[in-house]
Amino acid sequence: GSLQVELPDSSWQEVLRELWFQRLEGRPSVFEHVFLGNLTEDLSGEPIAGGLHCWVKFYLEELRGTAKYLGYIYNDPDVGLSDNRFVSGKFVWDHQGYKLVKDQGGFFI
Repeated sequence: GSLQVELPDSSWQEVLRELWFQRLEGRPSVFEHVFLGNLTEDLSGEPIAGGLHCWVKFYLEELRGTAKYLGYIYNDPDVGLSDNRFVSGKFVWDHQGYKLVKDQGGFFI
């Protein structure tokens, strides 16, 4: 079945505000992760790029000289390259004093 919840508009606004903008345990909010990017760590504790799924922000970082796109990565290139709404690739990003690598990240276009 489907889950339906009736909430007044003000309650929905609060739910959305918490989902997108609340920081938990010192981690960035979902908004920060998706639209701004963040410093995170891989399983071995090495710093890596997290988030940064907004192509406009990535483009601005490229213009500043702080990010470099290193090419596309798709599990199935024929399918991936045929969908022009999404780009998947590898990049390097100079952020907070680190040269962060994102082995595979994606942007909705």
